[in-house]
Amino acid sequence: MLYNLAYENQQRVAENRLRSLITKKAIVGIKEHKEKRTNAQNRYFHFCIKIISEETGYTIKEMKTVMKREFGYYYEKNGMKFLRSTAEMDTAELSKFTDEVRNWAAMEGYYILSPEEYGIEREEE
Repeated sequence: MLYNLAYENQQRVAENRLRSLITKKAIVGIKEHKEKRTNAQNRYFHFCIKIISEETGYTIKEMKTVMKREFGYYYEKNGMKFLRSTAEMDTAELSKFTDEVRNWAAMEGYYILSPEEYGIEREEE
């Protein structure tokens, strides 16, 4: 169950539920749920990748793979490396990745419009 702790009534419900689980001596896990990337963020990220793809001759999919490898967006399991999906990233992480991609592009001599020039507001981190 998800509880939005910004609201007092949900704080009370969550506290009651936790007390109940403590009484039962249950095994539980607590995880903070972060905001997933926004549609505007997703559009802008793919815009950046598209520009670099057009300049380098790689497909969008190939360029995303290159950038994920370049900046370490992968995880390891049983000694194997797997690329992370941008769909799994929260707003802060996708914002960081987009900045890394834009900085890389600038170092390579490719100009990419800023989010403001592209017509979107910067996401809060």
